[in-house]
Amino acid sequence: MIVGIWIVSFVLAASVSPRESKMARYCVIWPDRHQYDRMPTDLYYCTSISAVFWNYPPILQAIIFTITFCTNVVLYTLIVRALMRRQVIGETGGKSDAEIQMQKVNKQVASMLVFNAAAFFLCLAPWQFYGLTDVVSKMSDERLDILTDSQRTTFIWVGTSLNCINASINPVIYNIANSRYRNALFQALGCPTKRDKDSSSVATTSVMMNNTNI
Repeated sequence: MIVGIWIVSFVLAASVSPRESKMARYCVIWPDRHQYDRMPTDLYYCTSISAVFWNYPPILQAIIFTITFCTNVVLYTLIVRALMRRQVIGETGGKSDAEIQMQKVNKQVASMLVFNAAAFFLCLAPWQFYGLTDVVSKMSDERLDILTDSQRTTFIWVGTSLNCINASINPVIYNIANSRYRNALFQALGCPTKRDKDSSSVATTSVMMNNTNI
């Protein structure tokens, strides 16, 4: 299954390459001033071999994004329901310390899933929205300039930044929503954790009691 997913991913990635596979040459005429003497007169830009391939990648990305997001929502909902059902069953009788800890872990896992789905949507949806609006604008008979040039530049910068954030936000979510991840991070950084402090406090109390008994 993993090999199949990699093959499908490679095929989809290769299918969007024609969008920027043609080298276009632009001649630039600079003002006749001294500061422009060393500026290049020829600029090269990778462009699409046809309008079809230029509009195809944003549509494909939007489809993949929608399928992935809906799949995550369905799976996360099933997991959260199972965790909540387990918690309700545990609350019907007396709860031991282990059961209380397990319910706490279930709540943390549910919070992580909710935060993950929200971050995935908020980070990727703006870019997908921009791509689709740009395609609709170019495919219409009369070009629909939904955004001005300055707004388009800002939107591209924000969308690209959110895409980069989405690729690295999961560890942040895990550490915010789950105390075990926080403790593991603190231990990896060599910082004292609450568990270490509790253990140190218990050890100190034990030593004091032994000295008193002596």
